[in-house]
Amino acid sequence: MTRGEVWATGLGQCVSWGVLYYAFGVLVVPVERELGVARWVVVGAFSVALLVSAVASPNVVLSYLIWAALGVCMAAVLYEPIFGIVGKAVADAGDRLRAIATITVFGGLASTVFLPLTGALVDGWGWRPAVGILAALLAIATVGVHRLVFAGKAPSRQAVPPRPVVSSRQALLSRPAALMAVFAASSFAAAALAANLVPALVDRGLLPTAAAALGGVFGIMQLPGRLLFARRTGSISPRALLATSVGLQVAGLLVLAASDSFAPIAGGVALFAGGSGLATVARPYLVLVFYGQDRAGEMNGVFARPQQLARAAGPVAAAALAGVTGYGVVFAILAALLLAVLTGTWARK
Repeated sequence: MTRGEVWATGLGQCVSWGVLYYAFGVLVVPVERELGVARWVVVGAFSVALLVSAVASPNVVLSYLIWAALGVCMAAVLYEPIFGIVGKAVADAGDRLRAIATITVFGGLASTVFLPLTGALVDGWGWRPAVGILAALLAIATVGVHRLVFAGKAPSRQAVPPRPVVSSRQALLSRPAALMAVFAASSFAAAALAANLVPALVDRGLLPTAAAALGGVFGIMQLPGRLLFARRTGSISPRALLATSVGLQVAGLLVLAASDSFAPIAGGVALFAGGSGLATVARPYLVLVFYGQDRAGEMNGVFARPQQLARAAGPVAAAALAGVTGYGVVFAILAALLLAVLTGTWARK
């Protein structure tokens, strides 16, 4: 892949993540008000979308059906298929990792662009026209990337080492399987925060547009770790990578749990986003370290399934619990969960 093709793919990921993932957090409050249902019911539609991705209107049921269909879209256009395509299109392992990191840099801008954009569209036009505009942007980006980058592109012809005679389950059992729990917990927390951040901030007295703009910090602060990978040529300790990623997420959640004013909330969002952004690139890197280049594609798929299931559960679980305890307690529980799985990984190795 040329640099231009990598950048075009990254722009497509920015639009795809922005429309299919981050925009929903801005839509929660206006949809909740119009439909007259509990917040966890609205957020549950988003979880259905994520659940469908893992395994593959005035009417609340129709809303669930629509987001279930969008789950298929998520499975087709977000990171997982892109990682597979890039893995086949880029022969050199170092170039492949840098290409993936570069694409995720653009993906990290999705919340920065689409949270404020969605907030402005909802504020100016209402949530229904806003959804139509976002759908048009997604269609243009998806078709454009397909035609300009991937149409007719053949996979690379590099030699692949002989495949070990071992099942995916055996491979996981012979390696630190707790690694899967770390990334699943990280995805659970990230999805919970992405879908509930704007409602949580509105509950704390911020205007919806201000809350959406603050949510844009989430995307900006995902970039530093990804930029490091996009330029890095050497290796990095898996333990250091995990500790940095999870540590930043825990610190951010604890700040969010304890704060009610704008400045510390912004800092907490920035800390969590930094760790979450690092985790996105960390998984394909660590899978490569543990399983080698010949198994990386397959094992990324194995790791992705529990991540997507956790990502599906996160939004609705956080919204439902927040209805009872408030968002401060939810953020503290998420921090404790991440610490627990990281400690479990350390105990295994």
